Amino acid sequence: MREIAVPDLHGHRLPVWVVDFETYWDRAKPEEYSLGKMSTTMYVRDPRFHAHGAAVISPKGDAFWVTHDDLPGFFASVSWKDAGFLAHNTYFDGLVAYTHYGVCAGLYLDTQSLSYGEWGPGRRAGLEQVSRRLGREGKMEGRLNETEGIRVLSEAQEERLVPYALRDAEECRAAFEGIYYERGYPIDEVHVIDLSVRAFVNPILRLDPKPCDEEIEVEEKKLATLLTSSLLVGDQQELDPKAKGILAERGIEGLLSSPHGFAQLLLSRGVVPPMKPSPSDPEKLTYAFAKTDLELRALGEDSRVSDLVAARLGVKSSIRRDRAQRLLDYTDRGRLTLPVPIRYGAARTQRWGGMDGINLQNLPSNRDGGGVRLREAIHAPKGMRLVGVDAAQIEARYNAYTAGEEALLQIFRDHGDPYSDLASKLYSRPVSKYGPNAHLRPVGKAMELGLGYGMGVEHFYWAARSGALGEPVAIEMDEAAAAVNLYRQVRPCIVEQWGILQNILALMKHAYQQGDTKWRTQLGPWTFEPDRVLLPNSLYMHYRGIHSREGKRGERTVLDTVYFHGNDVTRIWGSKLCENLIQATCRAIIAWQALTVARRYRIVLLVHDEIVFVVPAAEAEEALAWALDVLRAPPPWAPELPLDAEGHVGETYADLK
Repeated sequence: MREIAVPDLHGHRLPVWVVDFETYWDRAKPEEYSLGKMSTTMYVRDPRFHAHGAAVISPKGDAFWVTHDDLPGFFASVSWKDAGFLAHNTYFDGLVAYTHYGVCAGLYLDTQSLSYGEWGPGRRAGLEQVSRRLGREGKMEGRLNETEGIRVLSEAQEERLVPYALRDAEECRAAFEGIYYERGYPIDEVHVIDLSVRAFVNPILRLDPKPCDEEIEVEEKKLATLLTSSLLVGDQQELDPKAKGILAERGIEGLLSSPHGFAQLLLSRGVVPPMKPSPSDPEKLTYAFAKTDLELRALGEDSRVSDLVAARLGVKSSIRRDRAQRLLDYTDRGRLTLPVPIRYGAARTQRWGGMDGINLQNLPSNRDGGGVRLREAIHAPKGMRLVGVDAAQIEARYNAYTAGEEALLQIFRDHGDPYSDLASKLYSRPVSKYGPNAHLRPVGKAMELGLGYGMGVEHFYWAARSGALGEPVAIEMDEAAAAVNLYRQVRPCIVEQWGILQNILALMKHAYQQGDTKWRTQLGPWTFEPDRVLLPNSLYMHYRGIHSREGKRGERTVLDTVYFHGNDVTRIWGSKLCENLIQATCRAIIAWQALTVARRYRIVLLVHDEIVFVVPAAEAEEALAWALDVLRAPPPWAPELPLDAEGHVGETYADLK
């Protein structure tokens, strides 16, 4: 058996230990204590936590069981700063090791994250699925249920648990060998996994509970106002028996949240609920009640039901209230440090996402009023400062670069303002950021951010008005149409790239259907294969089972190109493929830059195009200047790409915006 050692960011080869904890759990009601019911943070930090023991495999491959009483001694015996820590879900096992045994490893490895990177988030990534995908036998069945509800195991019970635990550890080690060694997983991405996991399992950020309390109070008052103004007595009288049952059982909030209940409320006001093809089965219709549905946005401007729409969105968007409460719960009202959930490979473009019931990827900023309170609650460690550096317009820059849109590239090279440029052209008058007609610049920003991936008139109209493309702009439909037409006139190379990618999709589909596994074609930094695309960071973006299927556009029947993503059938077309490719490659650029930053400073948050790290207060400004230079340096696969960045220093996360 080979000895596993993996180089860290500085090139030091670290011996890798496999650790798989077995812990107490109980599904008994009403106080269920299990990972199925609770977040990882709350489970690990709960007073009821108890580790039965851990299955361990040494770097040389020796497997053994460490019982509960011996765990402190074992973890103290290893120099973890000079070792790698490997588990299948290191977000869990690593947090347990840190919280209860003080482990802070030199490198964190995670086979679940490796699975997301290797096969994409559309494939199940449990240890059983990963093991069988690699041609192995999988987990041992049945033993874990024997320990449910038993806090302290008898000797016989523990003896029966040990083979199950050791089998899991062996499968985890084999999965790592299969993905990293045999399949050649890129070492840079292994280090990106380490950055992502470390922010969660070795937390150092502090929380001030006061802004969270204020956020909860404000959001509850706002929601109460929406609810009391939305459901009238007449509405209740018009409900069908099912909706009345929902109201009786779950109250007004439950009725507004329920698709059936909300549909009944609309009907009580004489409005037919809008429908759309089901994402999972286009032959069936479902309610168009998602906040991103254009039909629901249109209802928001209908005076008959605008209050109902606002109330439903308020109920469905209680995210800020819930997030504030979770921040308080996870840190015991600021008494403990904040585990930062950064899920590696969460999106199909390999972008990071939230996890553990909370998402710090999209905390509200100054532009939406009081939402900045959650950012104000997050503080640097004492004596330290947060430094945030943000890639400026990186997607627009890379889209222009791959398409060869020279006019736009020159604006970027000259440090010009493409938003003002577009607004000036649209309104036939000079527009600048702070000077003449500055109020029109947000329309240009919405155009540059929204129209580079083929967005149509109606979609652009609602996205611009809702603030999905920056600050909300009150454009009319004819302005939206003029904006779309203008963008496509002045960005012809980007439009042409959509067509090229549409043709490549047809070739991919044909090669896949013909079973031509050797087919390849290249465009810029991307290599296209029958059902996947190789990105510049050596990861693939997958389009499994790509094929044609009939779809509907109003009354018209069209032939769509679709692929499988998990259990969903997802439509893909040229400009959408462009969006996928640009976002995935920009994520690769940010990750490449983050590794450079991490060689010098501790990264605490990765947010799409932003890197946040901590530094001693005395060197914060120097660190900011250095990091801005890092983000302005183009990657090896795009040496002429004109990049730029902006950044800030502060004691709280709010200071960085």
